[in-house]
Parts: sequence; structure tokens; C-alpha cells
Amino acid sequence: SFRAEDVLVVQFDDDQLDESDELYSVLRDSVARRQAEGEVEGAAPAVRLARLGGTHVTPLTQDIFLPAEKVSEYASAAANVSPVIEAPRRSFLRDVD
Repeated sequence: SFRAEDVLVVQFDDDQLDESDELYSVLRDSVARRQAEGEVEGAAPAVRLARLGGTHVTPLTQDIFLPAEKVSEYASAAANVSPVIEAPRRSFLRDVD
């Protein structure tokens, strides 16, 4: 069984493969059932659905027009990355700058 304190289901407005509504309904109903059966202690987990512009592949894309100062800002925020990713990431950021 799936257990989480906060769930955000993201739906894109131009996604022909989307099943977010169904997933959201199943998760929401599961929380309601668990609450009714007394399985949830304290505040109930939040299940939210957000609708964004984009397609099925939007989560796989990156903003190639991001200003260089933002790239380095985001890179420093992601300091704890796997060593397998670190070398290509540094190379990419060096090329971008």
C-alpha cells in the first residue's frame, strides 16, 4: 500500500497519455477510506492535483534559455549529486557558461 504525507499529482494540459485524473481519484479515495477506518493518525495526508501547461514529455525537457547566472545558482543547489552524474554535470555547466 502507498503511504505518503503529501502527494502532488501533476497533469499537463496537452498530454494524450495522461492518467492523472484517475491516479488522483484513487489516491484521494484511499486517503478517505484509511481515515474512515481509523488508519490515519493526526492530519490526513494531502493529495493535490496541479494542472500545468505542457505535454507528456515536458518533465523531461530543460529550459535551454535559462540565464547563465541561474544555471550556476541551480547547480549549487544540487550540490549533493551522485558521483556518476557529477562529471557530466560539471562539463555541461562549463560548456554553458
